[in-house]
Amino acid sequence: MTPRPAGPVRLAAIALVVLSGCAATDDHPAAPPTSQPAPAAARSVQRTRLLGVDGSLIRTRTWKITTTIDDPLTITRLPIFLDAAYRQYTSLLGPLPDPPQKLDVYILSDRRQWALLTRQLMGDRADTYLRIDRGGFAADGRSVLYDIGQPGLFSVAAHEGWHQYTQRAFGRFGLPIWLEEGIATYMEGFRWRRDDPTRPDFLPWGNIERFDQLREAVATESLLALPDLLDTTPRRLIDTSMAGALSYYAQVWALTHFLREGAGGRYRQSLDRLVGDAASGRLPRVLYARMGPARARRALRERRGPGVFQAYFNADLAQANLEYTRFVHRIVRTGSRDLVARGESPIFGAAGP
Repeated sequence: MTPRPAGPVRLAAIALVVLSGCAATDDHPAAPPTSQPAPAAARSVQRTRLLGVDGSLIRTRTWKITTTIDDPLTITRLPIFLDAAYRQYTSLLGPLPDPPQKLDVYILSDRRQWALLTRQLMGDRADTYLRIDRGGFAADGRSVLYDIGQPGLFSVAAHEGWHQYTQRAFGRFGLPIWLEEGIATYMEGFRWRRDDPTRPDFLPWGNIERFDQLREAVATESLLALPDLLDTTPRRLIDTSMAGALSYYAQVWALTHFLREGAGGRYRQSLDRLVGDAASGRLPRVLYARMGPARARRALRERRGPGVFQAYFNADLAQANLEYTRFVHRIVRTGSRDLVARGESPIFGAAGP
């Protein structure tokens, strides 16, 4: 789930598309599709019907996109954007593997369709998702969005796309929740190129909503200490306070930047190594060796707590907390917001680390 503040960029809610009472698949389309010209990144575009509404089925090298949106610009941008996001997933944190099959994303034109499909496909779990009034989830390697307008739709697609990518491509034991969500927020920032408004540039710092939430947490002295941040989960916070959940996402966004740029860059290689170990299935073996069986089993089962952070980054949580806190205060100092709005690092400027 990925709460975002109200405003120009909001959260999409996600479900799975059902056609004529069953999930749409390549083998069982809802209606005989008809071909139409494909956007640049698409290998094919076909017309189909979803829930009795005309829709499009778009295939790229890495995605299968099913949508009831009929806006021509959105249809053109979707395959290009998602293929670019996929390249970020598999290269930004070191070379990562392709999943065994294309990633399915379903994008509905309104919340009514989403609610109906959520109830049909999520069964007993549907009520959990329907409580999110502007939210999203990825499940079983598939995600579905409903249209909230641009650029919010695309930011959420990038965030949830990371989740479905790791669900498909990573080993049985994935990343700890604080890093899984941190990287997902790290993937959200982008802008369309001025010379080609159908093509995105991904800018991990270019996320003014997360920045503003982070600055608010600092201003109100509600910033979580690192051990607490590592031990909490967004679901727990959503149940009690949406403001707390938004602050959590802003802080794990900052923590991911810290691991790439903070403390003189000392954690960057360890971050890539941790993500690579999770993708390859080596993570349990590393944790057993560094933490001992009992702590490793708990860390793998609960996916929270300081264990993985201590095993890969710094066993001294007090020192790491001091480094992280200094990094956050440096991010939100006067003048940083303008840099973030341009997608530039408040630490290094336009040049990056």
